[in-house]
Amino acid sequence: MELLTMAMTGHDGGVIAKSSAVYFALVARSGDPLVVKEIQVTTYHILWELVHVFFERPGFWNRGF
Repeated sequence: MELLTMAMTGHDGGVIAKSSAVYFALVARSGDPLVVKEIQVTTYHILWELVHVFFERPGFWNRGF
């Protein structure tokens, strides 16, 4: 379907990070699940804000980015 896909994983990324279905794999390289969760929550909030900023800019998506 030509979708841009992203996976957030922990430790070494595992099978998901190596999957051909994943375009971006953001791996929180830590063995501590609490550290992985904190990194993923922070990353999620940053991405959420970026999406909102881009959609609030009129004409941004029509520039060929």
